[in-house]
Amino acid sequence: MFVSLGTPSSFELVIIGLAATLVFLIFSLLRKSSLDYVPGPSPSRSLFGMCFPDHIFPVTEPGRGLEHDLESSNDKPFEKLTKWRAEYGPVYKIPGCFWSELLFIADPRALQHCLHTSAYGYRKPDDIRFFSATVAGDGLLSAHGKSHQRQRKLLNPAFSTAQLREFLRLDLLNELVSRGENVVDMADWATRISLDAIGESTFGHTFGAVEGKSDTDNLMKSNRRTHVALRRPSRWDLLARAVRRHIPLSVSLKVFHLFETKESRIFRMAGNVRRVNAVDILSKAKDNDAFNDESKKDILSVILRSYKAEEPNKRMNDEEVIAQTATIIQAGHGTTGTTTSWLIYELANHPEDQMRIVEEIKAVRAKIGFDTEFAVADYDAMPYFNAVIKENLRFHSVISFIARQASCDDTIPLATTIISQTTGKPLTSLPVKKGQRVLLDFESYHKMREVWGEDTNKWNPSRFLDPELRKKQDITVGVFSNLMSFSGGVQGCIGYVLTSLNQVYPADESWARRDSWRFALIEIQTIITSVLERFEISLSPEGLKIVPCRAGVVFPMIEGKLDKGMQIPLIVTKRNLHVD
Repeated sequence: MFVSLGTPSSFELVIIGLAATLVFLIFSLLRKSSLDYVPGPSPSRSLFGMCFPDHIFPVTEPGRGLEHDLESSNDKPFEKLTKWRAEYGPVYKIPGCFWSELLFIADPRALQHCLHTSAYGYRKPDDIRFFSATVAGDGLLSAHGKSHQRQRKLLNPAFSTAQLREFLRLDLLNELVSRGENVVDMADWATRISLDAIGESTFGHTFGAVEGKSDTDNLMKSNRRTHVALRRPSRWDLLARAVRRHIPLSVSLKVFHLFETKESRIFRMAGNVRRVNAVDILSKAKDNDAFNDESKKDILSVILRSYKAEEPNKRMNDEEVIAQTATIIQAGHGTTGTTTSWLIYELANHPEDQMRIVEEIKAVRAKIGFDTEFAVADYDAMPYFNAVIKENLRFHSVISFIARQASCDDTIPLATTIISQTTGKPLTSLPVKKGQRVLLDFESYHKMREVWGEDTNKWNPSRFLDPELRKKQDITVGVFSNLMSFSGGVQGCIGYVLTSLNQVYPADESWARRDSWRFALIEIQTIITSVLERFEISLSPEGLKIVPCRAGVVFPMIEGKLDKGMQIPLIVTKRNLHVD
């Protein structure tokens, strides 16, 4: 399924991997830091980075380091990181595995440079690509450079949003409420309904996630196992990740499939589940001549036509076709479902916001009637609703940070001057060496007072209705109200459905750039308006505390029940929506 190496034997590959690791360890011990001038916690002699338990996990296992905390969570995730951000500012370094240094960046001009201005100069590291290749195959998430450009250009879909509402199985939610089952896990429901919507609208495929069909249940269970693995990696998993950063992806895929850690075995099993789903979708669609129609711009048609294309630069091979389909299955609903879950929770937590949105829905219905579906213009005509969505994206950074690696020596410009720790002089840019690991910190960016106002730690949708807010944002970073949720540059998160196509396509194809990221937004708008027209959402009387937990993405979980995975039990009652 994955990249073929050809001649080397398995034994030779193991030797290559071990030799590369040994060389790297020796190099790590001898080399001088290139980030001496950057503020941050004191360096550590520990293999894992900073391993003092009182730094990160005051009451948990000793011997685990700071970098371990970046890939795990507890009831108060990122507590220490938040403290360091306040202490050191939007740019700082932390110790990593094998005595490396990780550069954290939340500065808007630096983010703009790494994601847009010099996007392919900061590629996805090989350990991240290993995860993507194992879970989704040799597709867009694991590709980089020219291969990434080619695949991304082929996947230039015009998403169909007009029929989204008919794919939302609200009738089943209505049946639950009618039977008196008023407490519903809205996180599970939002994820399932997002999967059904993405399946029908992009593939014409019925997953039956809301109904609980067996194949889809296998996918959901696989997701949960993957989340557990990402949330609490063992120290061996952490070391394996660090090793994979410094050996070629093709070697990693062979070596770590022969000598699996618990985490890589779970990733491989997850990939098998997604492959089965992808092959099922493609096998049903390949013989359908309708997909040969060049006027059809849905994702499945684009993928199938690229499989049959005669020109090499427009053709995908078998594995790429399967991988692209598996990628959309996984990422197309995961982050959208999680974002929607957080939004539903905040609406239950802030009933006044819920009622203001309902009033806007009623105003739209008064104009278009109850027999007409919402159009994009109707959603755009609901200012407070959109302000709430934006605040949810800011307040809950589902993708809290992403890793990149410098492809060459570079200088990163800064919006905020920092003081050099070696010379004491002000710095307006950061010189970095080739191979430097950079963590682009979206969570901290979304909490910067200089960008979003003084009350960034409070829920306040009205900030997006304040015309003064835009004046503060003189550096454009995100495509949607300057938020990072929908903008990851040319290598952006596919979970937001091929966002930021503007980094690839020329200006005359603005419709493609717009529709790509708007699809995810409209999916959220459609789900929320459909729910609020029919139901009132309120907090559970049990007083359960919902906390963020990072396991790849930041999920809502119940405090004290993190082992149960993502959950938001809420009270759902029928709403009699009518126009006064």
